[in-house]
Parts: sequence; structure tokens; C-alpha cells
Amino acid sequence: VSGTGTEIDGGTEDAYEGSDVANPDIEEITPADGDEPEPVRARFGRLNLNVIPWAKVFRNKHFVGDTPLERERLPVGWQTLVLVNEDLNVRRTIRVRIRPNRVTREVIDLRKPAAGRTP
Repeated sequence: VSGTGTEIDGGTEDAYEGSDVANPDIEEITPADGDEPEPVRARFGRLNLNVIPWAKVFRNKHFVGDTPLERERLPVGWQTLVLVNEDLNVRRTIRVRIRPNRVTREVIDLRKPAAGRTP
């Protein structure tokens, strides 16, 4: 920002710096009466996931971790996770809903057939 300067020792000193003169290049904006700033919306939540007996957890083909997962940070919304247990030769896809600033808790038993499926 260039203001009207005063020459001092071959340099220019900003006439606005440290003075009571308002800088015409800066506009101060204040909210109107009664206007509240909009709250920042949470974009993440947490997941506690326990799988019986255990599973490797993948999201978008990326390894998240081995269960149990505790307070795993995930984006808000419906998340698709793939659970893999090589010992049981089981691969199961689940969907969990992650809510903002909350912990979602899920327990999945891989020894039982998925809901709506028969062995």
C-alpha cells in the first residue's frame, strides 16, 4: 500500500504509520447491528469401530488401520469402509454416517452373515 510519504534521510516514511490520520487505502468493516458472524461448520467427526474378531479397515482403497479404531477422524457424511479379515476369508463393505463434532460408534461381528444376506 503506498501512501503519501515524507522524505527522511533519503527514504520515505509512511505518513499513516503511527499517526491519527486514517489510511484512505484501508476500509474498516464492522458488522451491522444484530448481525452475528456465521458459525464455522465442522467438516469432520470421529469413528470408534470395533470388529469381532478383528479386521483391516480401508476407505477409498487406502488402509485406515487395524481394528479397534478409536476416534478415527473422518469427513462428515456417509462413509463407505471395507473390512477385511484374511483368517475368516471375509471381506465386508459397510456404510457409516459420520456427524459433525460427534463420535460414531459401531460394532460389527464378521462371524455373522451381513444383514439381509444368507450364508
